Amino acid sequence: MPYPDRFYPVVDTVAWVARLALLGVGTIQLRAKDLNDSEALVMVTDALALQPESANAARPCGKV
Repeated sequence: MPYPDRFYPVVDTVAWVARLALLGVGTIQLRAKDLNDSEALVMVTDALALQPESANAARPCGKV
């Protein structure tokens, strides 16, 4: 499936990222508001840890 998918879910928790990743969803947007920098870093790190290593390596320019 090409990256990014034409349609993809937008979720607000890492729990939703985990559910959708288990279902094989290829593109998921994690959107959370009103977080400080450390809270945002923890959320993104936790979400990325759910993805296979090859998915993380395939990000354009290696950026999060």
